[in-house]
Amino acid sequence: MLAPAVILLALIGVWITHTVEYMRVGGSAQLAAGMLATVHVYMLPVGAVLATGAALLGMRGWRAWWALGRRLERTRVLLAAALRGRGGAERPAPSRWRRPSEGAQLLALWLPLVLLQVGLYLLQENVESLVAGRVPPGIGAIAGVHAPVLAVHVLVAWALAWVVLLVLRRLTERHDRVVACERLLLAVLGRLGRIAAIPTGARAATPSPLDRFGRGLWRRPPPQLLAD
Repeated sequence: MLAPAVILLALIGVWITHTVEYMRVGGSAQLAAGMLATVHVYMLPVGAVLATGAALLGMRGWRAWWALGRRLERTRVLLAAALRGRGGAERPAPSRWRRPSEGAQLLALWLPLVLLQVGLYLLQENVESLVAGRVPPGIGAIAGVHAPVLAVHVLVAWALAWVVLLVLRRLTERHDRVVACERLLLAVLGRLGRIAAIPTGARAATPSPLDRFGRGLWRRPPPQLLAD
């Protein structure tokens, strides 16, 4: 799922960058007219498709959030049952998720996004030129008067990466709460299991000296008969 999500984000970045660059060069009036031109008429349906893909990606994030919520609620129920003395409750599997730092996540997403966006943008501009009957600009699509588009790509990719990172941060915080509750549940169940493993006689209170040596120990001995 990671690779399709990155490609979708790169396509969204290309669409945004292409629109911003077209507006920067020709102005907002030319942008509105250019969207209906033959060479750019595909931009509106493509934008609708990308918006649908972004919505589906958001739904996937919401499903992950909801699944963590159900897992947290289930853990709370099991913990409450364990604290009431029901030691036979189901034990959750310990989590072993290890995540990199936020800086590493940001760079790992931002750099591929920049490269993908620039590559797709060059492909888009050259294909548009071929369709319009012009000479393909090649690398010139990001040079000369269009050189600032590289900065736009970098900023758009940075913004998209941060949006993803903020969503992952919220999911991670929720996941950490789930893991903390599960560890507490495992500790309680483990403690209850160790207590239950001790034999009942060994768990009894320490006997008093009176019980240990017999209750007749402190009684007066019977009278002895005197010899005649």
